[in-house]
Amino acid sequence: MRVLPRRQPPHGLGEHLPVPGLYGLPGAGQDGANIGRGDVTVGSDVWIGHAATVMSGVSIGHGAVIAARSLVTASVPPYGVVGGVPAKLLRYRFDEQTIAYLLEFAWWDWPREQVLANVEMLVPA
Repeated sequence: MRVLPRRQPPHGLGEHLPVPGLYGLPGAGQDGANIGRGDVTVGSDVWIGHAATVMSGVSIGHGAVIAARSLVTASVPPYGVVGGVPAKLLRYRFDEQTIAYLLEFAWWDWPREQVLANVEMLVPA
């Protein structure tokens, strides 16, 4: 997976390196090169396929699935399945009621001991 934290500048010698921003030079960020849309957040129990790219500012909800080689430009809802360039919501892994239950269940917030005590329930045989 690649995470692209900022936009690339449109031209210039520093096209692949944010030279003004790295060295605190005048004009840093004025060309938009060092301006991202924010942090990328990834929920728990998420599967991200090979060579997927996630743009800055995107949130990937708990239990989401990102198809291989997808370009994720918008946030992905919990238990959503997305794919493509740009990635589109293809479906949900579960119905609304099951998603609500899983989000409330939130096993990823349990202490380690509780996870280990319930591993047979959490990991299918």
